Amino acid sequence: MVTQAEEYGPPQDDLANTVPRDKGHIAYFVYLQLGIGLLFPWNAFITAVDYFEAQYPGRHTDRLFTVCYLPTNLAAIALMIHYQRRVTARLRILTGYAGFVVAMVAVPVLDAVSAGRVPLEVMLLFLVLTGVSDGIGQAALFGDCAILPGKYTQAVVAGTATSGMLVSFLRILTKAALPATPAGLRASAIIYFSVSACICAACFAAYGYLLPRLPIVVHFRSLAADHRLDHSTRSADVSVKGAMHVELAQHSVSSGVGKPRGSDDLPLVSRRADFPMNPVHQGSAAGPPAASVLVIYTVTLAIFPGFLAEDVQSAAWGNWYPILLFTAFNVADVVGKVVPAWQGAVLTSLLTVLLGASNGYLTALAMMSAPRGYQGADAEIAGNIMVFFLVLGLCTGAACGFLWLL
Repeated sequence: MVTQAEEYGPPQDDLANTVPRDKGHIAYFVYLQLGIGLLFPWNAFITAVDYFEAQYPGRHTDRLFTVCYLPTNLAAIALMIHYQRRVTARLRILTGYAGFVVAMVAVPVLDAVSAGRVPLEVMLLFLVLTGVSDGIGQAALFGDCAILPGKYTQAVVAGTATSGMLVSFLRILTKAALPATPAGLRASAIIYFSVSACICAACFAAYGYLLPRLPIVVHFRSLAADHRLDHSTRSADVSVKGAMHVELAQHSVSSGVGKPRGSDDLPLVSRRADFPMNPVHQGSAAGPPAASVLVIYTVTLAIFPGFLAEDVQSAAWGNWYPILLFTAFNVADVVGKVVPAWQGAVLTSLLTVLLGASNGYLTALAMMSAPRGYQGADAEIAGNIMVFFLVLGLCTGAACGFLWLL
């Protein structure tokens, strides 16, 4: 009979029955909250399509936001994977959320200071900051939760989907609460980005102060630390033995005593199992899930947000229409169900719902399956690699989004 620990997370040791309970599912909901905050700034920028189109008419802001955000995000993730063992996950995650807070606060502050005349280039710099912050923190967060049972990775994935839905609802509320005038649009955007900044700050506090005190998190982090120490010890031992073997073999040849010992007698390299798995080997093992998220986000980002923001229009709904389409996509991304269609746009709304549903479902399956069967550092590497390929898919899809302009 397959246990929950075997099905949803890395195999546990003989002390698995001593794992502390996640009382009240607090750890699950904290990871859900962190997933929400992870994409909240990005979703906040692209969902405020009405505000940015009014500020920068004819500038293709959603497409520009995408190509400014995603390549910097991908580059930051690649850099963090390379230097993974030199920078702690805690520092990366906290730095990421701190960058989110700065980017979200900057929008209302700059709007107020410049009387709504912020240069587009300045706004794009904060998109770059958001992308870099996401790249620094996102892979680390998935690596952090990968050492726990798989349902916590699912919580982060569900949080990223919920993020888009909450942002959409927030934009609808702030837009509907104020008059449909230029001044009302600016005021709604200031409230919208201010609330977004508070949510990102709450994530910073939750990860920095609440999560490290939860018993289940302490337990699995301790196991991961023991696993890393074991890997380190074995690697050091193997390196010393390997150096001794090479020296002996060279001495045997140079001295002319007997013949050189063959590989069967004196292996110059230890068995691969004696070494911790490196990112290249881990990438090969995570190949099918990584390829799946690459394809998923290539297709998704070729359509969302650029095509939906600019190329699909409704005379009846005006500048509300892209916001409603984003809401339909994000709701479907969470629940995978069809939402009511609005008059004049049945087909487009239905296809957007299906796009969101398939995106959320396939992403959750791929992200949960990659670290399954690995422990400690290996599970962290798997989580990092999955995020890299996810963002690579985002970048490829974003580039394909410009094809609609043809």
